[in-house]
Amino acid sequence: MDLLLVPYWADRELDVIQWPPFLLASKIPIAVDMAKDSNGKDRELKKRISADNYMSFAVSECYKSFRNIIMFLVRGDREKEVIEYIFLEVDKHIEAGDIANEYKLSALPGLYDLFIKLIKFLLENKQEDRDQVVILFQDMLEVVTRDIMMEDHISSLVDSIHGNSGHEGMIPLDQQYQLFASAEPSNFQLLNQKLGKRSILTPYYTEEVLFSLHDLEVPNEDGVSILFYLQKIFPDEWTNFLERVKCNNEEELRGSDELEEQMRLWASYRGQTLTKTVRGMMYYRKALELQAFLDMAKDEGD
Repeated sequence: MDLLLVPYWADRELDVIQWPPFLLASKIPIAVDMAKDSNGKDRELKKRISADNYMSFAVSECYKSFRNIIMFLVRGDREKEVIEYIFLEVDKHIEAGDIANEYKLSALPGLYDLFIKLIKFLLENKQEDRDQVVILFQDMLEVVTRDIMMEDHISSLVDSIHGNSGHEGMIPLDQQYQLFASAEPSNFQLLNQKLGKRSILTPYYTEEVLFSLHDLEVPNEDGVSILFYLQKIFPDEWTNFLERVKCNNEEELRGSDELEEQMRLWASYRGQTLTKTVRGMMYYRKALELQAFLDMAKDEGD
């Protein structure tokens, strides 16, 4: 029912408007690729992501969800202090608009892959996966501090946490920060519940969304074309279609690219399952937008 109240907050702790997953599908992998290829150009990266509103929403929700999940699982004051410091540094550069210039975002796909593995472990919620989760957390820390934040950022991180003025006698990072060893599997069940359910719409493999003119005209083994068959199955609708586009017969439709496309749409809506599915999705989107508008108008009226 939450999807009928778009925009909505499934998790109030995120402090971000959440949109239905089908509107945000595939946005994060694309954004990760954009960041990887940004080459330190913050303005260009921000412009490309902001050009797609749903991509911008997806990036914001993903980052805040990532932060909440990590902070939820990590235990221990020292561990939390280090993680909070890392997120504060990232937030500072996001606010300043120089994150691509300061950090090596070409390593971001590695962190993304590790986070996907973490989510799978959390969803499966198996006690025997605890050691794998701990190792996964440590790998994520290494990617962030060594590959993304780079060496000078690691030094400043260590100095700020421990108050050291130099690096003499510093314990190697692998031994010094066993940050996630205290992540408790008992927390996985609660987190699994907070993640909620996700639905995915999967088109048929290699199936065309719209019939092409060739598809409509080619006769089958019985000598009957798709268009001819649909005209006989839906005679009234075909007549109404011709009247709507102000044509007297099929031949007049072929004098214009726009009319030919209208004919392809007419046939696809009646004979192509995937087209009807996509059309229904788009109607559903309009319905959600209308619902959101009415809800916000109602709130303003109150």
